[in-house]
Amino acid sequence: MSRAPSVGELAARLRREGLAEVELYRKQGRSRRYELSAQGRISGQTDERGWAVRAGGRPGSFFVAGTGSPALEGPWPAPCGPPLLLPSPAEVAPWSRPADLDAPLLGESEGFALLEAIERRLRDELPEARLLTATLEEGSSEAWLASARGVEGVRRPRAATRDREAAR
Repeated sequence: MSRAPSVGELAARLRREGLAEVELYRKQGRSRRYELSAQGRISGQTDERGWAVRAGGRPGSFFVAGTGSPALEGPWPAPCGPPLLLPSPAEVAPWSRPADLDAPLLGESEGFALLEAIERRLRDELPEARLLTATLEEGSSEAWLASARGVEGVRRPRAATRDREAAR
């Protein structure tokens, strides 16, 4: 992820405004789509980046979110409502980042080869049927959560879906 403020930098900035409790959430992800239809082969890739900040103290609390990376200087909304109370740090089992999560599950040629194999198999089993569309989507994301109390976490989910529509 591009350079974004650390929770320590953000907490220092907001502490000057009386907001000692701070959480920073950042997420980035990418997805790929391969589609086989009557219009031909279509492929594309999407990259996403977003963030959220939750902060509070005696004057109240606020929540704000956006796309890209958060700007350290804000602007931040005026705190209102009850103060924010965050949990204290707790012991967490050690974790190591998997190396292969950024690699695509399939390249474009493999993705279309899989969809075309589905089409061939459909014709072999049901000669009168035809494939209208076949879609393969895969993606991964990484999300970080950190608080001014020292709580930190990272999550790296990955998913793939396949969809097809046929007619007789």
